[in-house]
Amino acid sequence: MLLAVGLLGLLVVALSFLPWMTISWYPGVNVSGTDMRRFTDAGDGWVTAIAGAAAALVAIVALLLELRSQIVASAIAACGLLIACVSGYDLINGWYGTPPSVLGGGFTFEIHREPALWATPAAGIVIATAGFALLAAANRRPYADDPNERSGTEAWA
Repeated sequence: MLLAVGLLGLLVVALSFLPWMTISWYPGVNVSGTDMRRFTDAGDGWVTAIAGAAAALVAIVALLLELRSQIVASAIAACGLLIACVSGYDLINGWYGTPPSVLGGGFTFEIHREPALWATPAAGIVIATAGFALLAAANRRPYADDPNERSGTEAWA
């Protein structure tokens, strides 16, 4: 699972630099957006790229060092949630909140969501889900399925 998280994190880095939206003005002017500033002022593509790189780095280091801790799982889940929230916000809202006079100077325009914008929140959701699954596995006691195991209070009786 850690290898898949690492690969998905690297995929998010690549998707973050592809156009998320294309705005078509009439007559015949097109603009592609790679650095949307809707959810954050830092540029949403940069935020998702950094979170994807962090998820990939944590997953690959954990895989190489055989780390299975709550901290690793929580970091992966947090990165996935950040990716999903930032790109999901852009997917839902886009640039529809921007006045037409700012975008098109009074011209009519169309906003097209590109495939990278659809794939980025999906990858974030998968990374977050993997992080929560790893967290559940890290919290599980090693012999919890053994019916003969006694809890700490029963062992004193």
